[in-house]
Amino acid sequence: MLLKKHLEENPDTSDRYIELKNRFAYSGILRNEYCMGKTSLIIEFLKVEGISELEINRIQKENL
Repeated sequence: MLLKKHLEENPDTSDRYIELKNRFAYSGILRNEYCMGKTSLIIEFLKVEGISELEINRIQKENL
């Protein structure tokens, strides 16, 4: 929900997210590479929203 809020309130960020997803979708990269790239960008957005380092670490552990 926090990611959705951030994307809705920051059109430039939303554009970056869409561009990344499209680039990955058409590049033929492996699923784990896609997940790592997407997770890194999402973490960047969530840090701007003030998510705790504990939560950031949990997200990284589960997705990277």
